[in-house]
Amino acid sequence: MNAKSDILEIFSAAGASAGEIPRNESWALMQTWREIYCAPVHAATGKWVIGGAGGYSWHTFSYEYFPCLEGRRALAEYSAQPVGEIIVLTERCNDLAFRSTEADLPDFSDLYQDVYVAPSNFAWSMVFTHERDAFGPYFSRADWLPRGAPGSR
Repeated sequence: MNAKSDILEIFSAAGASAGEIPRNESWALMQTWREIYCAPVHAATGKWVIGGAGGYSWHTFSYEYFPCLEGRRALAEYSAQPVGEIIVLTERCNDLAFRSTEADLPDFSDLYQDVYVAPSNFAWSMVFTHERDAFGPYFSRADWLPRGAPGSR
């Protein structure tokens, strides 16, 4: 199987249908995610991603630039979010992205891909990592970055 079919299968298991987002829009949405959650990384390094092209956006959490919950606590908080429109973004999967409405939140824990889930306003985010045994998953809220912290708005 491939990343696209794997992701769509997970949506289906959650009782959701998902529409694919065009690549140029998916790139813009990922950049919006970075402008919120990687703002402290950018403030400290001048780059959006730690490690440049070889890094991952979710390192904003693993390197403790942005406050988050990890592991079971992250999954519990994610599960408690209201159902509504969500955006699912990928990193390093040909910029695959999907939009879904009104279904249970999909659990991408068993997928060896970096998957970023957020509502369309990016108020919160759940990140399932390809290194699931060592890093993540991570849950955070845009408003968890303290005022006055580097990168805060």
